[in-house]
Amino acid sequence: MHIDVAELPRDGRTWSFDGSDAAVRALVAASLDGAVDPGPDALRVSLTAVRRGAGVEVVVEGAARATRPCDRCGEPAAFAVEARETLVFRPRSELPSEAEVALDASDLDLGFYDGVTLDADDPISELFALHAPARVTCGGAACAEARDASSSGESIGGHPAFAALKGAFKGSSDPS
Repeated sequence: MHIDVAELPRDGRTWSFDGSDAAVRALVAASLDGAVDPGPDALRVSLTAVRRGAGVEVVVEGAARATRPCDRCGEPAAFAVEARETLVFRPRSELPSEAEVALDASDLDLGFYDGVTLDADDPISELFALHAPARVTCGGAACAEARDASSSGESIGGHPAFAALKGAFKGSSDPS
């Protein structure tokens, strides 16, 4: 969806999405590096855009339930994300020339748009990418065994997909 910045009312406009919107579901799944749970209640996104001079302030709120492989054992692991961010977008024409590039802390919170339309995918994907968990664990039996073995110093078996690599690097100090 593209937001025509010139057409935004003075007090802004709000859009809402849920899990029944296939495009938003795919966008959020990519941002979370997982699969959004089925059903319209598994995903909720609200986006409010307000013009601020030549720029646009976007308040984006979202909640998602999703699944991705456990970082310990590889089994499916469920997780949830709920977040709110206020993002500021400026026209690309306001970007400094290459000769003038000197960033300060306030520049790190800016996004850019073409000066006419803002792609709503940008703030939605940024919200979920910023708040996606760095690690997801399932807490299942295989996961608990791997955790317990690693904390006790025992050798752990790992995921069966890595069995082909077992012993491949024995006697070698350089695995590459």
